[in-house]
Amino acid sequence: MHVDDPGLGLRAAVQTGIDAAPDGPCAVLLGDVPALRPADLEAALADATEHERALVPDADGTGTTLLTGRTPGSLRPRFGPGSAEAHAAEGHVRLGAEPSLRRDVDTAADLDDAAALGVGPRTAAFLVATAERAS
Repeated sequence: MHVDDPGLGLRAAVQTGIDAAPDGPCAVLLGDVPALRPADLEAALADATEHERALVPDADGTGTTLLTGRTPGSLRPRFGPGSAEAHAAEGHVRLGAEPSLRRDVDTAADLDDAAALGVGPRTAAFLVATAERAS
C-alpha cells in the first residue's frame, strides 16, 4: 500500500502511515539505519510481540529506530529529539537490539560507525564514490 506524505514533517508522515495501516501488529522503522540486517529486525519484532507497545532506542539511547504496537491505534509516535524517553513515557517498553538496528545516521560520524558495522551495497558504493571525489 502506498500512502502519500502529507508534507508536514516526520511526525505527520509517520501518523499518516499508522492511520492507513490495517488492524493487527504494526511497526514503524525509520529509514536511516543503513547497517540493518534482516535477522536483527526479525529478532526485535519477535521480542516486541511480548508487549503492547515497544521501542528500540538508537545507539545513543536518546532516539528511536523502531516503534511497535499490537495494533496501529496502540502506537504513540513521538519522533524527534529525545524520542526514546518520550516513547517510554507513552508506555513503549525499551527492547534490547543488535547494533545494526540501533545505529541510525544523523551525523557523518554516525555514518562512519554504520559503515564499520557493514552497510548494504548501495550505501557502500556511495561511500566509495564520495571518498574518491574527496581525494
